[in-house]
Amino acid sequence: MRIASAPVSWGVTEIEGLSADLTYAQVIDQIARAGYEGTELGPWGFYPTTASTLRDELSARGLSLVGAFVDVPVHGQALFDDGREAVRRVVPLLEELRAPVMILSARGTTDRARIAGRVTAADGLSAGQWQQAGRYLQELATMAADRGLAAVFHHHAGTYVETPQEIERLFNELDPGLLGLCLDTGHLAFGGGDNIQTISKYGSIIRHVHLKNVDPGVLDRVRAEEMGYVDAVRAGVFCTLDSGAVPIPEVLGALKSAAYDGWLVVEQDIDLAEPGHANPLEGATKSRIYLSSKL
Repeated sequence: MRIASAPVSWGVTEIEGLSADLTYAQVIDQIARAGYEGTELGPWGFYPTTASTLRDELSARGLSLVGAFVDVPVHGQALFDDGREAVRRVVPLLEELRAPVMILSARGTTDRARIAGRVTAADGLSAGQWQQAGRYLQELATMAADRGLAAVFHHHAGTYVETPQEIERLFNELDPGLLGLCLDTGHLAFGGGDNIQTISKYGSIIRHVHLKNVDPGVLDRVRAEEMGYVDAVRAGVFCTLDSGAVPIPEVLGALKSAAYDGWLVVEQDIDLAEPGHANPLEGATKSRIYLSSKL
């Protein structure tokens, strides 16, 4: 298992309401300085999207491109073309740079962001919508597979695939040979899931991992005060790997038992516009050192 990072740990994300006034050079320099071997692409257009330019920037810092996060609208068929276009745009770049994986995720919505961490069965998709979402995601995964890329699905707080029940419902509609699972340890805990149980259940189809930890005290406050997802991030619900509710050593042990040998992408979602925010370089370095000591 090799260790990577991602621009989200510097507040660079697709999520509306979270922001960071940084250049890509600042972020990629700090990822390398913190000791990582690779990076995900981040939001389209943040890193260079011309293959030769991005290859040169990564090579100069000894980094590999490990994949790209692509959020697509699974909740409404009228919006499906947005996701198709996003996949068509990113797949050639991933292929050219020999990145191993495309990471699909449900696009966040205002209604689900408002209740993130407090989702009930009544808040989910209908049976017909689940079937549509499954067919759609397999179509997108095929677009990646046709170019030699693996595709995985990332469950995410503030979207229609957040809870363990929703993960199960979605994968009932999918061919796991075509679309695997990206486990995000922090988002799983945020959504009420147990990481060890999830790895036991899905270990054979986990093909990409985002390692993230959650501050249990902040998460309790998020739920008690009924914060939305963006406010939860601003409150510091995600923390460094060495602290928090997710038992990282046990997670690593379970992944090893499941014969996982892919990338571990360390993340700590933050908002650099929030006063008193975490220091991204310090947090990324601390998490990388901690993780290296446990592998």
